[in-house]
This record gives sequence, structure tokens and C-alpha cells, in this order.
Amino acid sequence: MLLVAGGAGFVGKNLAKALLERGERVRVFDVRTDLDLAHPNLDVVHGDVGDKDALKSAMRGVDAVFNLVSLLPCSRAGRLFWKVNVEGTENVLEAAQAAGVKRIVHVSSSIVYGKPERIGCDETCRTAPMGDYGRSKLAAEEACRRYMERGQEINIIRPRFIIGAGRLGLLTILFDWVRMGKRIYIIGKGQNRFQMLAYQDLIEACILAWEKDVSGEIFNIGADDTPLLIDQMNSLVENAGTGSKIVRIPGFLARLCLVVLDALRLSPLGTEHYLIADKDFLLDCSKAKRLLGWQPRISAVDALNNTYDWFVKNRAMLTSEMSADFPKQGILRLLRFFS
Repeated sequence: MLLVAGGAGFVGKNLAKALLERGERVRVFDVRTDLDLAHPNLDVVHGDVGDKDALKSAMRGVDAVFNLVSLLPCSRAGRLFWKVNVEGTENVLEAAQAAGVKRIVHVSSSIVYGKPERIGCDETCRTAPMGDYGRSKLAAEEACRRYMERGQEINIIRPRFIIGAGRLGLLTILFDWVRMGKRIYIIGKGQNRFQMLAYQDLIEACILAWEKDVSGEIFNIGADDTPLLIDQMNSLVENAGTGSKIVRIPGFLARLCLVVLDALRLSPLGTEHYLIADKDFLLDCSKAKRLLGWQPRISAVDALNNTYDWFVKNRAMLTSEMSADFPKQGILRLLRFFS
């Protein structure tokens, strides 16, 4: 039995589906009830990661755990980041070890690097997260390391910016503007390389981190081909064909405005977004390729355009039940009006 903790989220649900398609028995643990996935080999346990008894029950008969429990940065959760991302992870680790679970795959985030110290940052680069979300993800990794020292087999995945049909988050704002033919503002000249990752490639990395005879490792995961940000945005607006134009805003000016708006909680963009938006963020993923045999299969450009196409096609059916995944535009709505 394989447990996907956080299995009702976008990546978790698709990971569970991929495992079921391989013939595995899967149990999903999540506080959310909107899993919308049925299979004879699927077991669903509803519960909160703060509930140790619920986790204990979910771990019965489990051989491996995929820990995807996390609050997303666009949720601006403050203290809840620590409660869910750190304390929740610690509870998962404790319950797994008590149940004799052999292997844990923990999905972290590349945001733990903060502003990467070099282009092609590998797993030895310093970690220096900038905001509450990033600090909580790094603290969750440190909890994993403590359990590794106790003999628990754990592999940690650090994915880049995850995209794909159905995975929206802050992309909702960008896609909405493009759909309406509005001007699209980017921070800086767009000459930086901002790496992305198709969710399908992340799922493949998670599965390999579980089944390969490797443990106690951290793996960067990101797309191979990372064009300049301006080229990615131009490809998106050309694909949309709505007449949107790219407008560059000087980095120092944009950051000054966004720092103020962030402090006033008038913008959906958090520290991790605007401080690195015009910086190169490109991970070296050679370790995952060497030890796991992993290879990204979907280009960032194709994944971004496919995600936009999905958004346009399915926009009418995106209900209020999904609003937790759709950040409010705040004062950006006013900017959109004049764009």
C-alpha cells in the first residue's frame, strides 16, 4: 500500500492516478474531500495532518509515503505555513516511522534556495529562503534530515515552478489578462531564465525516488529547455492570439511598489515572487538524471501554452469550490482595468 499525503491537491491527485495506473494499491490522506477519483485499488482517508490519530490510522499497512502536504505560497497563510508545512510534515514522519514505513518521498520546493547563488544551481548550493513559505519548506526538509539520522529512508524532491493543465495558482491572473488581450507587465527586461516544470515530469521523479535503490538524497527537478523569460511570454501571447503585448517595468521600481503593496496586503504577489522575478532561476538536475534515471519530457513552453489553452477551454466550469487555488488579484484588478 502506498500513501499519498496531500493526495487531494493537484499534484497529489495526479500522482495517485499514475500509481493506480501502474497497478499499485493507493491510499490518499487529505483534509479536503474533493478528490474526484474513484478506483477499486484506491482507499481514501479524510483527516488533518495536525491529527496524529488520523495519521496513525492512515499509516496502517503502508509500505511507502509520498508527502505532498503543503500550503501554497499564494495562500499568504502566515503562521499556518509553519503549522501545516513544518508541524504537519513532522507528524507524517513520526506516524510513518512508528508504523514501520520503509520509504518516504518528501516533496519540498526550489524556493528554499531563495535567490540562487549561481545559474545551474545544484543541491549543494546554499539555502536562503526569503519568505514565510520558503522558510517553512526548508524547516520541513530539516525535519526529514533528523529522521534520516534515525534510520528512516527519505528522498527529498525540490521542484521548480510547477505548471500543467489544471495547475493554475498565480497563473490564473496571467492567463486572465492574456485572455482579455491586456498588456502583460514583467519585472525587468525579461532576459533572465526562469525555469518551470511540467507536473507530469514531477510525478515521474516522485515515482523514481520511491522505487530506485537510493535514499537520503535531495533531487532538483526542472525542465531542460529554459528560454529567456521574454521569449516564454512572447510564445504565450502568440499562442493566445488575443493581442496582448509585453511591457517591461524596471526591476527596482517594480519591487519598490510591490514591497509596499505586499505590506498593505493589496497584492497577491508575495516576497518569493517579486524579489526573484527578474533573476535567473535555473537548477542543475543532473543528479536526478544520474541516480534516478529521470529525464524531463515536456518543454516549459509547451507546458505553459497547454496550461493556458486548458484555462480558456475550462474557464466556464471553474467553480467557487476551486477558489482556494485561485488567488484574488487585489489591486492588480485596477491595473488590469487600465491596461
